[in-house]
Amino acid sequence: MLEGVIDGVWWLFAGFADWSPSTLVLVTVVAFTVVTSFVLTAFTTGSRMFTMPICFILLFFAGVFSNYLGRGVRVPGGTDMQVAILLAAAGQMVMGFLLLVVFKTGDSKHH
Repeated sequence: MLEGVIDGVWWLFAGFADWSPSTLVLVTVVAFTVVTSFVLTAFTTGSRMFTMPICFILLFFAGVFSNYLGRGVRVPGGTDMQVAILLAAAGQMVMGFLLLVVFKTGDSKHH
């Protein structure tokens, strides 16, 4: 059982490592991640100098990874940018929840 899980994770990682997202997807995810990082850190405790970079990196990874997982998804009438945002939002919701659990919610300290 564990070997099957490890093989599945390795297969998923190898596919992600070989995938090259388009420039449009990367720029869209970066811009979306800047916004979501600011929003998320507004709800966390601690210094933004500490939480902002961590949130940005993890949210960006989640956004790109969810675009990898949904690379075959087509939305009727949706542009590539809209699909990239939709997929990034899905991945970033999961990561954002985990970050809120780790960093706790409350008033952030602006340092």
